[in-house]
Amino acid sequence: MLLHGRAGAVVGGAAAPAKTAEDATKGKTTLRAMLVELLYFFANTYADVFGITEGPPLHDPLAVAAVLTGTPDEIPFHDWDAERSEAPRYDERFDVSVVTVGVFEDARDGKAETGRTVGTLLPRGQPGVRIPRSLDVAKFWNVIEDCVERADAVNAANGRT
Repeated sequence: MLLHGRAGAVVGGAAAPAKTAEDATKGKTTLRAMLVELLYFFANTYADVFGITEGPPLHDPLAVAAVLTGTPDEIPFHDWDAERSEAPRYDERFDVSVVTVGVFEDARDGKAETGRTVGTLLPRGQPGVRIPRSLDVAKFWNVIEDCVERADAVNAANGRT
């Protein structure tokens, strides 16, 4: 969806089917091609550097999604882990801090925890930081697509594709 948009969606004129295999991988717009290239770049980098092979990192769009709470584009997040959270179910909140003592080289060499994020579960009902464990994936990608469609429309209106 990200590369070509929703089926039947039109940007700056009539939708045209891909005529060649190259057209099918080229992307509907320059913006879409760039976004997919970024996802592939970071997916490959995370796989090569960190051994994470389950897809590209999505922390930036997920951070934006988290601030949509209370808007028409709100994406339901689930602040509960059925396997690790303590029953009964509730919206868990955490105290979060980052270790700032030490230097990078010591952390890299395992001598310090500099840069480590520490989350401590707070008692029920206390305010704190949300740490979502899952979200409505279909809604997330639909909101992303809505944003890209709006950007495509603005680019088309300004003579860019």
